[in-house]
Amino acid sequence: MQKGTDTNSGSLYKELKAKIDYKVVKIAHLNVRGILNKIGEIRLLLLDSKLDVLAMTETHLKGDINSSEISVHGYKIARLYRTHKSCGRCFY
Repeated sequence: MQKGTDTNSGSLYKELKAKIDYKVVKIAHLNVRGILNKIGEIRLLLLDSKLDVLAMTETHLKGDINSSEISVHGYKIARLYRTHKSCGRCFY
C-alpha cells in the first residue's frame, strides 16, 4: 500500500476489498461498435448480471452525447470520446 493512502475513509475500498478477498469481482468487456443503438441491451445486461465493471470499446461516443443518454441506474460512467471513425471507450 502506498504511503499516505487512507483505506479507512471510503466504503468503496472496503466493498471492493471484500469482493476481491472472496473472488467475486465480475468484470466484462464488449466491443459494441456503437453504444447508442444497443443501450437497452447494455442496461439489461448490467442489471441482470450484476457486473461490477463493464468495459466497452468502439462506442462511437462524441462530446455532444450527454452521459444521461447512456446512464444505467446504480452505475457510474467513465468515458473517452471518439477521436476518429471507430473509437470511443466507456466504463460502467
